Amino acid sequence: LESQFSNNLGSTEHATPHATTQALSAMASRGAGLYGVFLKGIIDKMDADKDIPRPMNTPSQREVCSLRYYKVVQNRTEVYDIVTRVFHKKEGWDELPHGLGLSNAWNLCWTWSKPKLDYARLCVWQKVNHFPENKHLTRKDCLKRCIERYTRTGGKLARYFNISPQTFVLPKEYCLFIESFARVAEENGDLDDDGNGDDKKVIRPDKPTKKVPNLWIMKPAGSSRGRGIQVVNDVGSVHYGELTIIQQYISDPFLLNGFKWDMRTYVTVTSFNPLEAFIYKDG
Repeated sequence: LESQFSNNLGSTEHATPHATTQALSAMASRGAGLYGVFLKGIIDKMDADKDIPRPMNTPSQREVCSLRYYKVVQNRTEVYDIVTRVFHKKEGWDELPHGLGLSNAWNLCWTWSKPKLDYARLCVWQKVNHFPENKHLTRKDCLKRCIERYTRTGGKLARYFNISPQTFVLPKEYCLFIESFARVAEENGDLDDDGNGDDKKVIRPDKPTKKVPNLWIMKPAGSSRGRGIQVVNDVGSVHYGELTIIQQYISDPFLLNGFKWDMRTYVTVTSFNPLEAFIYKDG
């Protein structure tokens, strides 16, 4: 920045009222924010004896440090539009100026994916919309492994985490899934034959009349909002081109007037230790 303004404004000995006026106009156009703070420092270093116009002592200049700045990593246009639209309605916030070497001088950084920054270097007044390694709770395959880790411990702790149907991560656990699929089919009597070596199914009276549907739901591990979801009842229908989880479909779900439903609760977590979360009432 210093080299930029030394080229644009020149040295203090050769400072001209015209160049200084341009600097003051730029300061006013940014609402006397970070850009204005820098320009004010440059101008204050100039010789006071020169015939240089000074800025008016307006309220915006008196509150030069009151603005807070947000930065949106623009890898998704729709996210950028939503975040900027919200901040335009809030007083005291402005978007971080571009092209001034101020890439890390923000109060809030909003990213769609994992932030490319060092959390250890953040200042106390800087916030990011992602916790480090939060994928262990938000990605389906990582969440499955976390739940499984606790259920394997046994005892009372394991009962608290017994909240998920059978789940497998494909392709790594494909063989385990096939075994579980065959076990359910066998319990339902779907694999019985008449003893003549063909695949003709026979209904045996000793088999339970109530069968558990051998339905499985497939979801891409890294997707959201219902994208790429399939429900299958045949091993031949299990196709995947990316990391995928497959989970046994709940056979007897709780219905409302005969319809399946889900409840989406939106929560903003501001701290994990101690846990602090805010529930969005209109979720």
